[in-house]
Amino acid sequence: MEIHIKYTSFQPDEQAKIYIQERLSFLDKLIIPVKPQATKLGEAVHAWIEVGKVTRRHQQGKIWYAECELKIPGKNSVRSTSTNYDLGIALEEVKDDINRLLRNEKDRQETKTRRKKTIKGDY
Repeated sequence: MEIHIKYTSFQPDEQAKIYIQERLSFLDKLIIPVKPQATKLGEAVHAWIEVGKVTRRHQQGKIWYAECELKIPGKNSVRSTSTNYDLGIALEEVKDDINRLLRNEKDRQETKTRRKKTIKGDY
């Protein structure tokens, strides 16, 4: 899996980078149930994450946002965004939303498989 992180409107220090990477470690665990078979050579799951401030002039309110887009070979891309007053909460909301979307994709694939078996007569 390739993870690309973009920081917008702020310069993170080393602690912030480590914190963000720890919060995004869930991505490696989520992809396994979605695509258990090995990908072809050259195909990889890509994750683009953008973390930043909404504007430079904000002093109060929802000033942090997190955005994540996953591109899984052979599947639709999954995208989630969140804006919150705290960076950690924004990352958690994105995590929960991506988890829900991937679970829905997995359920959709299982339903297709069951439907094919029913049509063929393989019970």
